[in-house]
Amino acid sequence: MVTVSVDEIEDETEYVQWGNTYDQQFMSIKMEVNQKSSWVVYPDRFKFFSIHLLLDPDIKTTERNTYSFFAFVGDIGGLTEFLLGFFGYLAKPFAMMRMKALLTNRLHHVT
Repeated sequence: MVTVSVDEIEDETEYVQWGNTYDQQFMSIKMEVNQKSSWVVYPDRFKFFSIHLLLDPDIKTTERNTYSFFAFVGDIGGLTEFLLGFFGYLAKPFAMMRMKALLTNRLHHVT
């Protein structure tokens, strides 16, 4: 028995937001071991050779993408923004205490 299947590769290359997409289809053939025939009575019922072809109705699609430079920079910018906000939130009480101390010091030294 021979099974013929169609596969597809979608390859997307994107470095600086100019994407190139390539779609490629190819066929693969899977052959199984031949089975012994039950038609062995020579003049009446005898089979010399037979082929069974089966077409697989499913198409297997493989998608491959590259990570673009601008998406990478955007992800790093988002991470940087999150870290600045998070550490700013943690440092806020210390900054407020420093500001109050500075204002108190300046108010008492005014002449």
